Amino acid sequence: MAQFAVILKPTRAHFLETILPSEDQIVQEHFYYLKELMDRKKLVLAGRCIDASFGLVIIIANELKEAQSIIDCDPAVMRKIFTATVHPFSLALLADDLPK
Repeated sequence: MAQFAVILKPTRAHFLETILPSEDQIVQEHFYYLKELMDRKKLVLAGRCIDASFGLVIIIANELKEAQSIIDCDPAVMRKIFTATVHPFSLALLADDLPK
């Protein structure tokens, strides 16, 4: 299995400040989709910048085509709330016990 970094970007500036209720629902679906990937051992981590300029997702897949397919099924990508760019990635260090 290989690792892939996915950069997610909102499709418009000031997304958080101008989010519509329908978009907020899609973002919630996006969150639950990522949780499902984690449950299936396909997700290493997911998060976003505080200013929401981009998000980062690290996924596990056999090849780039599979990683792209996984992220293309993300509700926020499918509904064009976020764009996604997938990059082959090699995780070098991962903390076991992060402070909360």
